[in-house]
Amino acid sequence: MKKLLLLSAIVAGCLSGQTVTVTASHLADSSQNPITGTIYFQPCDASGNAIGFALTGKGQTAFTAVTAPVSNGAFSLQIADTTQTHPANVCYRVWATNTLGQVVVGSKYQGQASGYQCVQVQPSWCASGTPLPTCAAAYKGTTAVVSDATTPSYMGTYTSGGLITAPVVCSYNGSSYSWLTY
Repeated sequence: MKKLLLLSAIVAGCLSGQTVTVTASHLADSSQNPITGTIYFQPCDASGNAIGFALTGKGQTAFTAVTAPVSNGAFSLQIADTTQTHPANVCYRVWATNTLGQVVVGSKYQGQASGYQCVQVQPSWCASGTPLPTCAAAYKGTTAVVSDATTPSYMGTYTSGGLITAPVVCSYNGSSYSWLTY
């Protein structure tokens, strides 16, 4: 139950450089009581081991958790876009504590399954907000999520201006690069 509540509460925002704004407006316990306390995003590998990472063009980061206060179920913080990390696709182990320091969502311990031991965030791209970068060799194979596709079809060319959320991939067909929906 806690997993469902956290997933419905967290929303990744538009891209800001190589970070993603993560916000929630109703982070609640299994009784639907809004949480007041702290949320933690600990960079880790897929096994839950704390790790540092590098952001493309930015250098190395520490392996300490990024935290934000949670007030009546609401928080906002910026963390690295996991599609821009080296090693690729770093995870975050996520947990939240109440004002007494008790873990009420997730787990802060590596190896303790909670459903939040490998959370990855990506920005939502849209032409009216933060448009996708031009698909080129540097982005070949990169995936993203857009929120303004018009008529997405499997491996069809992405066209902005609609209201459909769809995943896209930067693809090279041997002569040109383009963003394709899939």
